[in-house]
Amino acid sequence: MPTYRQEYMPRSVSGRCIVVAVLAGLVLAASARAQPTTTMEDSVLRRVEQIPDFMDVLSRFNAHYARDSVESIMYVEGIPSDSGQTAIERKYYQIYVGESHTDHSVRWFSLLVSKDLQTVKFYDIVEDRIHPVGYWRRQWPATRFLKRRPPSR
Repeated sequence: MPTYRQEYMPRSVSGRCIVVAVLAGLVLAASARAQPTTTMEDSVLRRVEQIPDFMDVLSRFNAHYARDSVESIMYVEGIPSDSGQTAIERKYYQIYVGESHTDHSVRWFSLLVSKDLQTVKFYDIVEDRIHPVGYWRRQWPATRFLKRRPPSR
């Protein structure tokens, strides 16, 4: 069972003035199309959960901030597409990792998972640079909640 709030984007289909029959048809069609993507998104998130110490850090964060209504979140925010404009958009699932507050969320960092789920990388969105996955240990909240500190380099 995940110890973070798992979200899928986009979250919902909205429309208030649609005839019930049309709405039901749209919902059925959307869920039929979304099922394979959701299953793949689950696989991608399970792959991220396998990163050593990663889930432990999220659990410690959640335990520390639980009374403040803050919790860690992680979701697939982008899927690989041959029509993507960048190499990242074409080659990787993009994972948002951060914290959720009652009125906003804060990105800690992004992870990239290859199409075949074999490789996970850390993406520095500020530098627009890809690093080895272990780089996440140098970021908040790992710097606060990891039992052992990463080697300095």
